Amino acid sequence: MRLVCAAIATLGAVVASAHAGLEAPATEFRAVDFSQFFNTRTTFARNGALIPTGSQVLGGVPFQIASDAGGVNNQYTAFRRGFNPAIDIPVNAFGVTGVHTLINTYFGITGLSGRLEFFGTGGAYHSFDLVGNVHVRDHFTSLFTNSIDGVVTRQVFGLGGLRVDAQRLVLPEVFADQTLQTIRLTDFGTDNTSRLWLLGLTVESVVVPSPGGVALLGLAGVAATRRRRGSLRA
Repeated sequence: MRLVCAAIATLGAVVASAHAGLEAPATEFRAVDFSQFFNTRTTFARNGALIPTGSQVLGGVPFQIASDAGGVNNQYTAFRRGFNPAIDIPVNAFGVTGVHTLINTYFGITGLSGRLEFFGTGGAYHSFDLVGNVHVRDHFTSLFTNSIDGVVTRQVFGLGGLRVDAQRLVLPEVFADQTLQTIRLTDFGTDNTSRLWLLGLTVESVVVPSPGGVALLGLAGVAATRRRRGSLRA
């Protein structure tokens, strides 16, 4: 009985330490494959050939940016898809706490430019409006939109007047116990005034230790306690 109580006490101490901020929970990132929606190439954009491709860490977040070598489409834009197009990107990741996107615009305008919506398998839902000159801006320094808030959106790459901005969106806690099934991206522009450009998408989740790992952690604490007691008796 004392062994069980000690294990519970040890586990409680670990949890308490984590809540006290002494041990931050580990997070993991997963790049989401949305290649089924690729419909154009980054080299179509002014100086788009300067954008790095492959596995890239931008703003401290890993992204997977496809290459357009050989004339292969490697990005999604709402150009040529009609007015107010929307795409539903399958994610199927459990316990997502944050979503990271690489989104800029072509011919950006001030005001509502698009919307991101998040759907969980247990009914969780969240939406976020992408506002021009706040959360999204034109991909090139020009007469179009040039401002971002520096909070949700930060510039993570820039060269030759071209820039890539990353958005970090925090999901409500209800998603922690559900699977993020789908992300919907809706564009509210027209072909001549603001079109969203999605270059990368990564989800962030908290690493939850397996029950076996938690049990081993508790037993290790018990063993350490016994060793300390033995040394004191000696």
